[in-house]
Amino acid sequence: VGESESDGAPPPALGAGGNMAPFSSTKKELLNSQISGGAKRKFSDTSQSHSGSPTFDPEADLRERQQNLDRVYRNQPKTVIPPLDELPVIPVLPQQEKDFLARCLQLDEREGAYDWPGDWSGNLTLFFREITIKDPHTNRTTTVGFADHFQDEWRVLIKFFAYVIKLGDMPAQAKRILTFAAARESKDTQEKYKFMVEAVQMTLFDKQVLQEDSWMTVPTTMPVDEVDEDGNVVRGKDHGGTHFIGRSVWWVGTEAIVVAYVRDDEIGDLWKVKWVAEIDTCDLEHSELMKGLKAWDKV
Repeated sequence: VGESESDGAPPPALGAGGNMAPFSSTKKELLNSQISGGAKRKFSDTSQSHSGSPTFDPEADLRERQQNLDRVYRNQPKTVIPPLDELPVIPVLPQQEKDFLARCLQLDEREGAYDWPGDWSGNLTLFFREITIKDPHTNRTTTVGFADHFQDEWRVLIKFFAYVIKLGDMPAQAKRILTFAAARESKDTQEKYKFMVEAVQMTLFDKQVLQEDSWMTVPTTMPVDEVDEDGNVVRGKDHGGTHFIGRSVWWVGTEAIVVAYVRDDEIGDLWKVKWVAEIDTCDLEHSELMKGLKAWDKV
């Protein structure tokens, strides 16, 4: 990491980003006061259909989940981003610069090659990767986020953007958001850092990005079993995992909303959740989603 190149000059007009405050648990009282419409609705029996509940209204449930999604996207940055073909072309990062970036990220090296993630989102989340820094005076080590550590060294962060923007599997909308952040004029390094953090966070839950990356973002009604005139149980139509989109979960000490669902051939069902009080997101497997739904019922 000793190869930093900061010269203290303001960053060039090269994208979007925001100061990333340390993630902290939101107290329940504050959380409840942020929820529009007063008291929150609890969802029980989350892993089964609601065939045994005569009061369950799947359409009302769907409307309430849509309101949750509106709450999630209400605070999304409203910056107008030009079309990708109207933005500057970001040059390909030379291999020497890519290796320098890998050392800054402290990636593992195997047989002369660095161990980069295999997909665009895995590479993009390296922006928040924790790295270890040693104090040369005390020899003590501390852990800090990559972006936080290099926030005053804009050249390192620009190299990171140049690398991820050129990844072949990156959705076009993601390239557009990140290219705008890299190209956006700023008054100083702190504002550039703000633009870049916001861009990375926005890219990870932007609806168009998710859809281009095969995620489903439209909520569907909860499958409800019915009994026909002959007394036979007719299974409700199951749309996969999309009937969980818009639901609240309690995760890492605060409320998050399910914003998307995808079926991964290797991992299985995945749900993307976004914290209400933060811009951060994470992906949950089925067991984790059930855990978060049950925890929300107990809040």
